[in-house]
Amino acid sequence: MGLLAYDPERVAYLKHHLVAAVEELRAIRCGDPTAVDAMRSVASIRNEIELVWLPLIAQILDNTALTRAWWYFAGLTDNLQNALINVMADGYGWAVQRDPLNDDPTVVTAAEARALGAMLNSADLLNLARDHEQLRWLTQQLQIIGRNRALSAEFLANFDSWKTVTDVLGLEYARAGRPEIATVFDGLMQVWTTTLAPGALTAGKSATLDVLLPPIDDVDPYVQALMVRSLRPDAMTVATLAHELLTNWLALKNDSTAPTTIDRQVGPGPNAADVLLPLLLDNPAACVWFTELAARRPAILFETLNDPDLAYQVILVGTDPTNTTSDAAGRAVLAILDYFRTDPYQRSGFDNDGHPGEYGAFLGNLAAPWLTQFTMSNDDWDASAGAKAAALRVALHDEQALQQLAADAERIHLGFLDSLSKHDMTAANQVGELLNLVLQLSVNERVDDEIASTDERFNLMWTVVGVASSFLPGGPLVGIATGFALTALGNQLNAYLGQPDPTGVRRSAERTMDVALTLAGADAISRLFQQWIADGRIDASHPLPPIVNVGASASWCPSAEYHDTFTQWRSGLPGGANGELSRQASDLLAAFVGSSEAQSNCAEIAG
Repeated sequence: MGLLAYDPERVAYLKHHLVAAVEELRAIRCGDPTAVDAMRSVASIRNEIELVWLPLIAQILDNTALTRAWWYFAGLTDNLQNALINVMADGYGWAVQRDPLNDDPTVVTAAEARALGAMLNSADLLNLARDHEQLRWLTQQLQIIGRNRALSAEFLANFDSWKTVTDVLGLEYARAGRPEIATVFDGLMQVWTTTLAPGALTAGKSATLDVLLPPIDDVDPYVQALMVRSLRPDAMTVATLAHELLTNWLALKNDSTAPTTIDRQVGPGPNAADVLLPLLLDNPAACVWFTELAARRPAILFETLNDPDLAYQVILVGTDPTNTTSDAAGRAVLAILDYFRTDPYQRSGFDNDGHPGEYGAFLGNLAAPWLTQFTMSNDDWDASAGAKAAALRVALHDEQALQQLAADAERIHLGFLDSLSKHDMTAANQVGELLNLVLQLSVNERVDDEIASTDERFNLMWTVVGVASSFLPGGPLVGIATGFALTALGNQLNAYLGQPDPTGVRRSAERTMDVALTLAGADAISRLFQQWIADGRIDASHPLPPIVNVGASASWCPSAEYHDTFTQWRSGLPGGANGELSRQASDLLAAFVGSSEAQSNCAEIAG
């Protein structure tokens, strides 16, 4: 900024001494002919001072163009764009005005940087927050200062009102979301960045708010979130800072004696967490780290956000098998499911900030890649079989979760790829256990026969069977993964349930579970038989494996009837009942419904 300015006292002092100089020059006398040239110079200098400079100085002192009268009349005393003028006028008593011939806003001097810092300390911040032009100008100046370490030091030497400035601007941003305010935060933090140690913005897991942010007493978490975003640290650092910040946010929320934060003053709208969590989504490692931290207290994920869908996105990335380990995902998945054991949106004091509380699809997505880890024979997770079953029940309790899982074959397959070895009995056992667990949950929910065929747990079962076909002995030769094959299985179950009940006794959920598992096991045996033929281990003319009877003459306990016919069939396999093929087929069927399980099922059905 170019200025026209002078210090009246110094100019008056100059006038006084020039008048004295004129008098001294006038008093010089010399009659020596050799001094003629010297006396001519004395006269010329006296005339220059008396006729040129003294009148000019008198004009300056008499002129009101640069006086405070003009300044107040213009109403610009609080205008940041005149910060240097204001400081020079108020602080030093100079008469000052812009120089219209030399006013380049892209050049900031050290004096201007100091003046801007001082002016921000006393500015009318409410007016500033609503003045679009001044905010844009302030952003430009801060960006110029922030690119120069020396100018930044000059600004920070005079600026100490971090709390007042950021609180007022932060509150206005929370209310209106104006982008000009966000850019002012960017500029302020760009200046502040010049004070940080090298590598501070990439500190990752060791980052702390105290180290990275300006020292502010009783700082508002929302203001901290805006400052963290404007610092532009790497995503891992954001994850660490976000966890610390949101932990503090919850503490303030639950402390009745704490001052009301900006988030809660403004009401519904983006909160501190809404500002920060989007910064993690493009970095899977940061999502994994934040998930690991937040899983220690899941309320951080869901009670600090205006839009919990952001937390859902971060957690799904953070627990995805392609991004994390089974052990780490397990700790998070189990903790989150335990958190949702009781609907958080129905808890007293839970502030959902206008969110409808629909989390079922999220829980389905969360569980999808880790279904086998809920089974008893899988020991990836450090939890008892009962605890895992209880957690899966939470995941499958909501109808939306079941629909999501039933439709989410791709994520289930992703989890199977991470958990199962192809075409061995370990995979078969875990898949069979999973089907039993899913259907037992259906029984525990006391699904009535009238709706059992449309229960989403059975749709989920067919999805699991379809995905698992690639991993079970025999592979997907029959095409179980196709929609046609799945529909066929579902139709078989529907046909069975649609038969009249000859005993007049209400069919139970246990009976539905029995036929579903028997259908799945019989289909697995059929695929294994096709694999034997393809491998040349059995002749194509050999009798086909038995099928499940779903006609009117169906047994009251299909697993028992199927086991009887299966036992006869496997005794005719090459090598007999004790041969390798027979043992392989028996082990595979047992993964779904073994002979002892069939007896137990039948006992349950018999009541």
